[in-house]
Amino acid sequence: MTTRRIAMFLLGPWMIVPQAVVVAGLVGGVLYEPPEIHVHLERHIFLQGNTDWGGGCLFAGTIALYVAFGFSAAWYLVLKMQESSTPASFGQNLLKAVWFLKFHILAFVVGGMANFGYDAWVSPNDFRNMFLLATLIYTFSILLVVGIHSIGTPLLLRMVVAPVFTVLWLIVGSDGNTARAGQLVQSGQDPQPITRGTRHAIMLSWHRMCDSVFGDIAENTEGRTRPRTVP
Repeated sequence: MTTRRIAMFLLGPWMIVPQAVVVAGLVGGVLYEPPEIHVHLERHIFLQGNTDWGGGCLFAGTIALYVAFGFSAAWYLVLKMQESSTPASFGQNLLKAVWFLKFHILAFVVGGMANFGYDAWVSPNDFRNMFLLATLIYTFSILLVVGIHSIGTPLLLRMVVAPVFTVLWLIVGSDGNTARAGQLVQSGQDPQPITRGTRHAIMLSWHRMCDSVFGDIAENTEGRTRPRTVP
């Protein structure tokens, strides 16, 4: 019980802001530097996105937070669902899960959409599209946790399986999450249409799908003052 209480405290909504400050500050403000600074194109390639230096650091911090939340929220939901011993249908458990994660969801939406404005400076809509990917990952994670809870899976197995979609993203995105990954670009300059490999191609396909459905943020942004530059 003591271990569970500690885990609930560290994973719960009261730690969302401290977690965001630590992860985003450490990754975006300390550990990550755009490759234009150190010229090591493969360093932190999972975190590379946007072309503005400040935007690139914000992007890195945002992606790191998506990963951190993917683990912490999934584990928190497993523990909260474990507390609910009353038999319920899948739909009822799903509603409970959304209620348990209401503060996590609010923080994710507010924080994830905060930097969409950077997408107006270049053709790729990195912030918006990765927000949509994280939304999909979190949705699948919630459905998975509710499903394995409903069939009475042992707690330890649930804790191991809960973040599987986040782990899958780490694997697929390990060769780059964006078109900008692995390239030297100047602020406001579009990256070259280069596909690094199969995993990178999967991520770029996601971006193309999002762009075809939701359009380009720049085209829907009024008062844009600077044109794009295409290499």
